[in-house]
Amino acid sequence: MDGMDSGCCAQVREALTLLDLDVLIYPCPKGGPTYRPKAQQMSGKAQFPFLVDPNTGALFVHRRSSKTVISW
Repeated sequence: MDGMDSGCCAQVREALTLLDLDVLIYPCPKGGPTYRPKAQQMSGKAQFPFLVDPNTGALFVHRRSSKTVISW
């Protein structure tokens, strides 16, 4: 899930593109009524980028650096 205007989200989107991964990116702008509440419910926070790995069920939320999400 993507915070849209976040530099960290842009870095993660770029890495996903370079790796040619099949992903679904959901826009989560501030005040967004659709996906942002779901991200908050799943992770307990409104921090982005937020990655859900469907193979493992693991949740990855940007804390201080997008590198954690990109390395996954």
